[in-house]
Parts: sequence; C-alpha cells; structure tokens
Amino acid sequence: MPTAYPLPTNVSPPTVANTASLLRIVAFGLISAAAITSRLFAVINFESIVQELNSGTGSIQQHGTLLVVL
Repeated sequence: MPTAYPLPTNVSPPTVANTASLLRIVAFGLISAAAITSRLFAVINFESIVQELNSGTGSIQQHGTLLVVL
C-alpha cells in the first residue's frame, strides 16, 4: 500500500521509529484523558445514581425495583 507522503530521504530510521513511538504515546495520552474526563463528568452529574450502584451484584436498587446493569 503506498503512503500518502513519502518520507524524506535524509531522515534516519531511528528518527522515524522515535517519532512513531512519540505519536503512539501522545495518542494514548489523549485517549486516556478523554476517558477520565468523561468518567468524571458522569460521576459529578449523576452522583446520586452512581451511589445506588451495588458493585457486588452489578445491579441498581432504585425506587423498590431492581434494574440490572449490563
């Protein structure tokens, strides 16, 4: 499969490998930050619902009915 842009000829292979590693780390960091931010948003906005979660059975007791969390 051809690449969109060819690599310059004066770039050494270790430089290419280091750049690829850096891009992977940055992507992982951004994904982690998005996951943590979305979790904190849910906890802050829905704190009363999250507190009703029974982690032992994976179910929520709410108003006398048992709702199963999948």
